[in-house]
Amino acid sequence: MEHKKIRQVTDEVKEIFNIVLEASDIKVNKEGLRSHMLKRHHNDVIHHIEDLELILSNPDFVGVNPREKDASF
Repeated sequence: MEHKKIRQVTDEVKEIFNIVLEASDIKVNKEGLRSHMLKRHHNDVIHHIEDLELILSNPDFVGVNPREKDASF
């Protein structure tokens, strides 16, 4: 399964969210993501997979996952 780089987390975003993280690349395996969404019954958002680059370029919401112990958003 090939993971494709679709975006990058900028240093500015890391600073805004106070995230200390060396990695910046956002990579996704669209077929793996599609399989995961089907398995977890996320059928209402599967059609957005092809728009991931656009969504990440122009987000209308960004949040921090409170269930994650490490850096995440």
